[in-house]
Amino acid sequence: MQFSDLNEFDSLSQRQKEIIVESTKLISDKGIDSLTIKNISQAMGLTEMALYRHFKSKTEIVQTILTIFQTKMHAIVETLISKDLPPIETLSEFTKTHFSNFSQFPWLTSILFSQEIFMLGERENLLLQVIEQMLKKIGAVISSGQKEQAIRSDIPTESLALVVLGTLRTVTLRWHLSGQKRNLIKDRDAALSALLNLIRA
Repeated sequence: MQFSDLNEFDSLSQRQKEIIVESTKLISDKGIDSLTIKNISQAMGLTEMALYRHFKSKTEIVQTILTIFQTKMHAIVETLISKDLPPIETLSEFTKTHFSNFSQFPWLTSILFSQEIFMLGERENLLLQVIEQMLKKIGAVISSGQKEQAIRSDIPTESLALVVLGTLRTVTLRWHLSGQKRNLIKDRDAALSALLNLIRA
């Protein structure tokens, strides 16, 4: 997942892509509170009025970042599924990829868990789309594993998918709230081990 490479997003103009990249840099370097139209325009050497010609508000910028995140996560999951690995291995690789993304781009947690951003327009709907999309993909892998008798079938598929995604979110949130001081890889391995022991048939 690379937020500096937005070539596949044809709906965005080149200037919009540059604004998104600069916005992610601001969040990464100075936190979510630094993401203001004034700071973005200053960093890019633009006037605020010039920036407003490309995005109507900070909210629209954040929503665009979330949409990019959703699209890139979808592509990653599709790539994993296309490898046709055993279901347990697919879930393991998905978990490792999930944490690798947040480890590489820790500023993403500032957006996903910020209380301020929760108040921005349609963010909740975008996050719900991401959650539902991930549940659907994870559920498909679990269902395949249940048919192969590799994953327990005494618990409904959706419930197991919720356990998997809920565990990933909780471990990520814990890391975020610690100021990213916890050992994310160690926590990931412990969570993954517990998850696999829980869902194996």
